[in-house]
Amino acid sequence: MIILKPGLNSCVFTLTEKFDFYNPSVSSYTDLYYYFRLTNDLTQYEIDFTIDSQNDFGDGIRYNAFHIDINNPLYGTYPYTENFGCIGLTGPNEDYLSQWQYEVWACSGPMPDTGTVSLPTGGTFSPALLESGRALYKI
Repeated sequence: MIILKPGLNSCVFTLTEKFDFYNPSVSSYTDLYYYFRLTNDLTQYEIDFTIDSQNDFGDGIRYNAFHIDINNPLYGTYPYTENFGCIGLTGPNEDYLSQWQYEVWACSGPMPDTGTVSLPTGGTFSPALLESGRALYKI
């Protein structure tokens, strides 16, 4: 489970160790980037965003770590930056609006930098689901 709070969050995942679960291995993907999907447990509302694999500050073997900036859309927004995912979440503490499911997919690039973010289809390498779990948004 990952805990997300307003502001900058350092989130740890175990993505690299699952690269060889796929054929071809995710390590062979060109311009590797990660596609994240958060789905609210109650409303099924989805938030999709991408982070370049170059922004991974984990050890590269056992764990991956990324910065995810959570801003509350009621209080304004932060400018987009390529160094971390920047998304807006709302939901009262300790209720179903603050409970989310997350998925992290490995994708072959180039990473889209404009338009609506969606899981890519087609291409040489298919997206690979590396991790899924629960996320809790706490104010």
